[in-house]
This record gives sequence, C-alpha cells and structure tokens, in this order.
Amino acid sequence: MKQVVAILIAFATIFFASLSLISAKSNVTGTWDYIGSSIFFNTTGIAESTGGDFKYCLTAEPSGWYKLWEDDPVGDDFVGERYLSHDECAIFRNIGGYVDGSNNEAEFYVKKNFTVQTSKRI
Repeated sequence: MKQVVAILIAFATIFFASLSLISAKSNVTGTWDYIGSSIFFNTTGIAESTGGDFKYCLTAEPSGWYKLWEDDPVGDDFVGERYLSHDECAIFRNIGGYVDGSNNEAEFYVKKNFTVQTSKRI
C-alpha cells in the first residue's frame, strides 16, 4: 500500500502542475489582483483580465516551458512563453490588446509545453 501511495505521489508531481493566476485588474496602481489557482495536467482554466499586466506563478513542479494563450471562439492567440521552475513567476506587460468581445475582457489560459528540450539550472 505504501508503494502505491508513493507511486501516485510521484505521478502527481511529474504530470500535474499548479499555477497561481494573477492579473492587474485593480484600479490601485502597483498592486496585483489574485484571480485564483489551477491544478492541471496540460491546460489551466480560463482567467479573465481587463488588460494591463498579467502574471502567473508556478507553485509546484515540474519545471518547464509554460505558454500564455488568449482564448477566442475562432483560433486562440499566442501571447508568449516562459521557462519556469518552482516558485518562479512570468509577467506579461501591456496585454490590453488582447481584450475583446462584448465583455471587454481577455480570457487567458496557460498551457504546458514539455516537447521543447530544456536544461535544468544547477
């Protein structure tokens, strides 16, 4: 039984990531609004933003490339990507150009990309 639990924990650590999604939606200059967190296998849930800057932080392993996308009904827009290790954050500045639709918001999600060869920092 202990071996099964250890294997499940190892699986969760290797294949699932956890991100905190943070966006500058506040009217208060210099502060971040916490949107939520997402534990995911490949793609996070949608985080809505009214523009400004957008930040996401990797709160659990695995390290790798994480891409920010803006969700659209016809073809999603690639915003950018960052290599993140545990407790690192990616910040995308001036993302107001992705705000669209009748709700005047951008709908962002993050997708893992481990097909790119990467090296660990030691």
